[in-house]
Amino acid sequence: ELLKLFAEWVGHELARHRDLRELEDARRQLELMARTDPLTGLFNRRHMEDQLLREVAHARRYGQPLSVALLDMDHFKKINDTYGHAVGDDALRLLAREAQRISRLSDIFARWGGEEFLVCLPATGSEGAQILISRIMDGVKARGLTVGDQQVSLTVSVGITSLKEGDDPMALVNRADAAMYQAKQNGRDRIVIDQPD
Repeated sequence: ELLKLFAEWVGHELARHRDLRELEDARRQLELMARTDPLTGLFNRRHMEDQLLREVAHARRYGQPLSVALLDMDHFKKINDTYGHAVGDDALRLLAREAQRISRLSDIFARWGGEEFLVCLPATGSEGAQILISRIMDGVKARGLTVGDQQVSLTVSVGITSLKEGDDPMALVNRADAAMYQAKQNGRDRIVIDQPD
């Protein structure tokens, strides 16, 4: 009888541990979903906002440079209108893959919204940021997309800025955004670096 009770207790404990493991796995999965963009697999805006707060604080504390780049797929609406949203999605995934392939472990990429991607580059000045982002742009342009028997060329416009005294994360993003719009106005497929005052 005692052995039977012990066996039942062991069975209940094993089931409880299995349930706890499954619950923990589900929690981890939900946490990942909450900070990841489902289309590209990159971090989402919410997660990037948290990361920017940390990285700005870290850069200030240790006196290190920090750069931010905002990348925008050129003529994205035209791609969607001409080839369909599935091809537009493929273009965004291609940019995400190139960013992941070329980036360093410390770099943080996120889909910021629509066809915009934000890149946080710790311990990197604007010159280093320009080199890395140029490589991503070149990769996107070289690969392009094939739709049926047509080659669709893809280009990206980028604004880059670096941390200045008194900046909060949104000041960085806003300056990168303004520089990116300048890149669009200057003909697209280029980088504009926000110059210090």
